[in-house]
Order: sequence, then C-alpha cells, then structure tokens
Amino acid sequence: MAISLYKTDAVILRTRNLGEADRIFILFSPMYGKIDAVAKGVRKPSSKFSGSLEVFSHVYLMLSEGKSMDGISQVEVSNPHYGLREDLKKLTCASYFIELVEHSILPGQENIELFSLVLSVLSLLEYEDNMELILRYTELQLLTLLGFSPVLDRCQKCGVFSDARTMKFYISLGGTLCEKCAGRELSGYIAVSSETIKFLGKLENIIPVSLRKLSPSTRIYRESRWILRHLLFYHLGKNIKSIEMLDSLIKAPEHE
Repeated sequence: MAISLYKTDAVILRTRNLGEADRIFILFSPMYGKIDAVAKGVRKPSSKFSGSLEVFSHVYLMLSEGKSMDGISQVEVSNPHYGLREDLKKLTCASYFIELVEHSILPGQENIELFSLVLSVLSLLEYEDNMELILRYTELQLLTLLGFSPVLDRCQKCGVFSDARTMKFYISLGGTLCEKCAGRELSGYIAVSSETIKFLGKLENIIPVSLRKLSPSTRIYRESRWILRHLLFYHLGKNIKSIEMLDSLIKAPEHE
C-alpha cells in the first residue's frame, strides 16, 4: 500500500519526547492548521534532522500520513529564529505568543492570515527591542483575526460616540459603555482613558514597520495590557502557563 505524502510550510509550536529516540512536534500549518507529527530517531546524534527542528522555527516539511500520527520525512529550514532562543526575554515573549496561537487553531483548519501574523510577530520579537509594545500589537491583531476586536470608539449598546476623558470597558461585552448605558452594569469593567482608546485605535491599523513611531505612556501600557489580555483569556477560555514568567521579565517603559 502506497504511503500518502504531503508538503507544507509550518511553524514549530512546541515539542515533547516520545520513547528513547523519537520526538513529537506540534506544528502550525497555514493549510492544515494544527498538526501533531513524529520525527523518528530525531534525538540520536546521527539523526538527519539534527538541529533543524527547533521551537519557533519556520520550516518546509514533507510528511507522511499515519494512522494515529503523521510522520516527518524531510525538513528544510526557512527561518530558524535563533535570536528568540538565545535571549531569555525574547524566548519568554515568543513562548507566550506561541501559546496563544496554539489555543487559537484547530487540526485541519486553514488559516493563512494567522500564519502570516505568526511569521511577522516572530521576526518582530527577534529583531526589535520594545517587547511590551510588540506584545500589545500582537494581542490586538490576534483578537482581530479571531473576530473579537474590541469596540473602542463608541458605546457597545447604544452606538453613541463619546468624547469623554474616561470610559468603562467591559470584558464580557468586548467594548465600552457610555455613562447612561453603564448605569446598571456595576462590575467587570476597567476605567479607560481616552488616550488609551486612541492608542489602541492606532495599534489596530498600524503596519509593523511603523510601531517604532509609537511612544505610549506607562498608564496607556497598563490599561491596554489589562484590556487585551483579559479579552484574549476570556475568549480563548484557557489558562496561559507562560504569563507568570512573562510578567516577571517584561516591564513597560516608564514615561508619561
């Protein structure tokens, strides 16, 4: 019986050992979504895969379909993203992002737009220095692709645009409420400044090369972090294991 082979681009999300010499790779493919695949003998010093199957790497694979799990037959490294594994802060940020991505994809589900975002963000994290800004950009772009982009410029209930200096943002609603509509909603919100609303509006539509032009205050970083993280965690419904390490390492630039 002929073995069915297929090829795909993929980003390696994480790995786990199998037996004495094999390793399972959790992959994200733009055409096939989440793939669990095994590389036989990859942990042996003489393996043909030695050094080519690393977490965060963008690879081009040939895989063979299996009954319970597909197998990796050939690999060509497109971008190893060495810099992400050599710097602890970058490693932690990339791990956080990849964990969010893994919770956002399903086996067999094509998602070319999300794959493009993954490639873009991994490069940003590798070569840029403002990790806090990149993470906020990443979270907002991911929310947008998942269909949960926050409503920032108007009341979520009545649709009235507001010029108030502060508004109440409700995670369960995914947006802000004006004072009139917020009257009966007593909990589950954060008071957000108009400056943060404007910042998130810019961040939603900016191209990555222009991120360096943004210089948000400490307050804006704090408020936007709260909003975007809580929205993601609310919609994904998952505990993010890397968050504690992330918060111990990454601090927002301090300026007003």
